[in-house]
Amino acid sequence: MAETRGYLHQPGLHCGSTALRNLLAGRGLALSEPLLFGLGAGLGFSLHDGARGLTPPMPERFFVGRSLSYEEDLCAGLGLRLEVLRFDSSAAALREAQTRIAAGEPVLAFTDLFHLPYLGARGHWFGHLIALAGTADGRDTSDLPRTFLVGDNERAQLEPVPRSSLEAALSAASAAPSRECVLLALHDVHPLEEDALREAVRRALALQGRQLRTPRRLPHAVWRGTLSLEGIAALRDLPDELRSWQGAADLGRRLRFAAQVIEVRGNGGGLFRRLYARFLREAESLGVREAGPLAPLCLSAADAFTALARELERLRSDLLHANDRPPPLELEPAARLAHEVAAAEEALLMALEELPAR
Repeated sequence: MAETRGYLHQPGLHCGSTALRNLLAGRGLALSEPLLFGLGAGLGFSLHDGARGLTPPMPERFFVGRSLSYEEDLCAGLGLRLEVLRFDSSAAALREAQTRIAAGEPVLAFTDLFHLPYLGARGHWFGHLIALAGTADGRDTSDLPRTFLVGDNERAQLEPVPRSSLEAALSAASAAPSRECVLLALHDVHPLEEDALREAVRRALALQGRQLRTPRRLPHAVWRGTLSLEGIAALRDLPDELRSWQGAADLGRRLRFAAQVIEVRGNGGGLFRRLYARFLREAESLGVREAGPLAPLCLSAADAFTALARELERLRSDLLHANDRPPPLELEPAARLAHEVAAAEEALLMALEELPAR
């Protein structure tokens, strides 16, 4: 572990739950990443249009497997105050971050990971949450630090990042590019007794069922990106969504991105479902017995997503190794696997909704 004032760094699985865990640990509230993911009712599913005109390009259609109101729901569930800071320029955002870091209050920042030099990313991905945990190397002519120390779930230690790279990376909490830069700050952090933690877990389980059924749109939501469909309705639509990709000019990019989103893009595998299953097991060990029977259902959903990812990657491989004029790919097997995903998710949702209301 590396420690700065108000922040305790450990790597993790998901950028959001790792960043929040490390910031809370630095303030004296030490909870595991799976617990924090579940306490924020982190599961979700939404279909999106990709941003056009970027270099390198994004896929024109993709999906996300995390709740879009996770940060707000986690803080509400733990009785914390979430401060959302919006800026029209990255320089203004970094100036505010420097002031807060100097006061021992590190902040979180949404970024496009393509511009974070330590990752070596080959494509854009917006809304990647990192911690601005410290500064180094003095000031430049703008009176801003030349280097910020960044906490990222993918790295074992704090990474020094030049201010110019951070200015390029800062973004809104969105799946698409935006001129808005967003920082998050946490307040009113306090320890939790076990009884209070168990009650927070039970409330989060009930919220998770509601979020999967009909995700709520918060009036002052952190996430402001556009989307076409979300929740269980989007999962039911996924088979037809995949069929609609037939003949798309960017089909290979869509297949690669979708397989990565399910398995390797910072979610612990199975589109966050394996991470949530770990939460359920931890919740059971805390004495929330009703969480235990949900874990196998959650793992079944994870396995269904993983099978879909393998098929999407197989299709992409076939596309790469085809001749100059490849025949149309057979997307129906992927669509059938997407039906199995939706069925597994429906079973988990029904079990969540059968829990006692909180």
